[in-house]
Amino acid sequence: GDSPMTRFVSRCLFVPILGLAAQLAGLSSAFAQQFLPNKYTDPQTNEVLEYNVLLPPGYDAAAEKKYPLWVCLHAANNTNPPNRKLSSDGKCYVGAFTDPKNPAFFMVPISQTNMSGWGDAGMNSPISQPEKFEGRLTVVVIKELMGKYKIDADRLYIAGPSMGARGTWDIIRRNPTMFAAAGPAAGPADPRDAELYASQNIWAINGSNDSTSAENTAAIDAIRAIGGNPIYTLLQNRGHDTWRSVFNDPQFVAWMYAQRRGVPWWSHEPPAPTTLKADPQNGSTTLVGGVSTVPPKGLGPTTPFPGTSSASGGGGAGGAAGSAAVGLAGQSS
Repeated sequence: GDSPMTRFVSRCLFVPILGLAAQLAGLSSAFAQQFLPNKYTDPQTNEVLEYNVLLPPGYDAAAEKKYPLWVCLHAANNTNPPNRKLSSDGKCYVGAFTDPKNPAFFMVPISQTNMSGWGDAGMNSPISQPEKFEGRLTVVVIKELMGKYKIDADRLYIAGPSMGARGTWDIIRRNPTMFAAAGPAAGPADPRDAELYASQNIWAINGSNDSTSAENTAAIDAIRAIGGNPIYTLLQNRGHDTWRSVFNDPQFVAWMYAQRRGVPWWSHEPPAPTTLKADPQNGSTTLVGGVSTVPPKGLGPTTPFPGTSSASGGGGAGGAAGSAAVGLAGQSS
């Protein structure tokens, strides 16, 4: 009914709910406003790259402080044409990569191509092939942003899943001295490009059942054979969606932010990039880690470590070893 008591109760319930809704709407709007939509047009070819920029919280252009820049390359989808939007695909994994201790810029480009829109560094795509324009323009935009904002040139990070991983591998092989760290997940690299990757800080991710895992593992082995030291997470009995496990791991994010351009991760002591963790989907245990002459923190005396197990192959320059990851039984995965 419409009695005074009914109106009183309704008001008591409605006002707090309305206030909460307004607060949530305000938070959502404030977060959305931080993503600045942009478009770059190549003056020579008229090719267009749309992208979002996310500013660090409290960014002050007049201050002297510089911030890292994280580039996130999204995956492909099942639509043809893709018809992606900045409002949706333009967020990528920014939420997972955000670290309150490390305020950063984010640049999220949009590709309207599937499969290898950013580029492809697999064995069927040698570096002699022309560079994909969306990957090329991504690098152009990064340089443009560095001239516009207070960005630390020694703290550029790039990562992406699937098609984004293919693009990550391709961009860092074509620009081997540009990034502080890279995180390609579920995308292949070419072992013949090992020299281009050897001095870079790379945390690669794959699933043992992924069609790209054999090619990816061969590339990791080739990089290590000449003295490089990529970290490699190979999740057993997993297929293509391995980034959902690792990109959301605070250890992965902390490791990325700890890297600096031109400083090999194995030459200093970053947040421990090596741990034994159980895969929540199948219970298998996988060693997440790389190869180093000194095991990072977090490894107990009984924990197998790549390079110390007879199953992992001999050491190379800089403490590199052959196999990708060693499980609990000391067997190469």
